[in-house]
Amino acid sequence: MSRPLTLSRMITATVLSFGLTTVVTSTAVSAAPAKTYVVTCLTQSVTPSEITISCADDGRYINHITWSNWGSAQALGRGTLNWNTCTPTCAAGTFLHKSISFRATTKKVLHGKSTYTVLVGPAGDWGTSGTSWTLITG
Repeated sequence: MSRPLTLSRMITATVLSFGLTTVVTSTAVSAAPAKTYVVTCLTQSVTPSEITISCADDGRYINHITWSNWGSAQALGRGTLNWNTCTPTCAAGTFLHKSISFRATTKKVLHGKSTYTVLVGPAGDWGTSGTSWTLITG
């Protein structure tokens, strides 16, 4: 009793009859993702745990940052916003702190690197009435 000729058996028979050697390889080709940076006081960093957003006397910065979605169009961050009241002067001011959730957005190429240039959070979180803070890029 003969078995039905399947495609697999036909290929095997053809290879054997012609003396062909078949090598099948599979290689997944994927480019390594480009790094994405964020500007922190003129310095570009990848997933920093701290971002200085005001390089002058009021010393506004976010620390203890944890990130999710890093590298996408918007990275999501959580951390502690710290700022100087500058009352009566910045040298004599008091630092205040509060938890903050924010997004890093608006990617631009700076010095050949894809870089987030704006932080977005709830109104008032940046010490202004606005919802975003444009980072100093040069």
